Amino acid sequence: MHRYAVCNLLTTLSYPPWTKGLDRVVYITRSGEEQFPFHAYVHPDDTCTDKSHHSATFWSFSRLPEEIQLHVLAICPASILFQLMHTCSKLRTEASKQFWAKADAYFPVEAHWLINKAYPGDSVWNMTFLAQVHSVEVDYSLVLNDRICMRQQDERVEIQSNLVDIFWASLQNRVPNVKRVIPNYNKGNTGREYGLDRIPLALRLLIEASPHGIESSVLFLERKQTSHPTTWRTATWRRCLLRRTEQALDRHHFDMGRNEPFSCPVASCTAYFSKSGQWTIHAAEEHYQEWKRLLESLPSSSVGAGLRERNQALDRKTREVQEQYKEMKDAWKTGDEARRGEIQRSWIEQLDNDAAWETEKKGTSELWNQFMEDVHTEHSST
Repeated sequence: MHRYAVCNLLTTLSYPPWTKGLDRVVYITRSGEEQFPFHAYVHPDDTCTDKSHHSATFWSFSRLPEEIQLHVLAICPASILFQLMHTCSKLRTEASKQFWAKADAYFPVEAHWLINKAYPGDSVWNMTFLAQVHSVEVDYSLVLNDRICMRQQDERVEIQSNLVDIFWASLQNRVPNVKRVIPNYNKGNTGREYGLDRIPLALRLLIEASPHGIESSVLFLERKQTSHPTTWRTATWRRCLLRRTEQALDRHHFDMGRNEPFSCPVASCTAYFSKSGQWTIHAAEEHYQEWKRLLESLPSSSVGAGLRERNQALDRKTREVQEQYKEMKDAWKTGDEARRGEIQRSWIEQLDNDAAWETEKKGTSELWNQFMEDVHTEHSST
């Protein structure tokens, strides 16, 4: 995890006044941004409604004028609309329109996938699903800056305009109903690049070439300098656990009508917190590397015990995955040609049997390429 991920983490935290319980499940990207998987997005709230009451309410709803029904559907959350799409034949069509048209729900795709002509086998997305999407967040990779704007030996920049055309053609082909596009430039330098402020020339060219009828804007990272300009890495799940740990201690002292000021539990820190929310921000900015100490500082309540148990379980799972991956690499390094061929076929045999794994070059896999790169890197360093 790089230092800038802490800035993104701050946007995912829950600040007072708290209106619901502590999040038991947290979804964030490697960059520290909150991003929900589809199953969580459409999952209904944990509230139960009496079936007879529900039936009576729906019967009354169906007798309302059509314009009022449409207005009610327009303010329904995604989870309700998703349920109606599957259970109510009368409202299915309109519920589907409202579900996919929600302007605050963006579905992510990768920019390099679009520039590489958006072959189904190079993406985890279901192509039928993408065809329904209206709003897209494009994960913009830094390498695209050099692909679209190629630097020559004399420092001149040669613009590959054909890649810009391929980007938009691929997007409109795979997401024909797209209305809004936001490239997420959260990994780049926000300083001057190619003579432009903040936004690199390649990304600016993409936005300027946006087809008519598609609303385009850019989401970019504002770097925040703190007293610890450190670069470090940790597993994504640790960041999720860190977020819950920070908020659990804050709410232990200030939630549910409590007002119990406290000092920072980190021994070397003299900070004091007299208001709710102060600790959460302080911990994310100043103590993001000390997650073990933060876990130890949690009260011996059910929440504190649960988070510590969760940390231990994730530690065990991490070791298990690392051992399996090491066994796989060892099998490759010590195996003969026949054994290596067997390992490779087990990785990519699906490419020849499943049309959904179509790629530009048959028999290739990005995951396999990453595995081989890891094996060779480890071999060259020994």
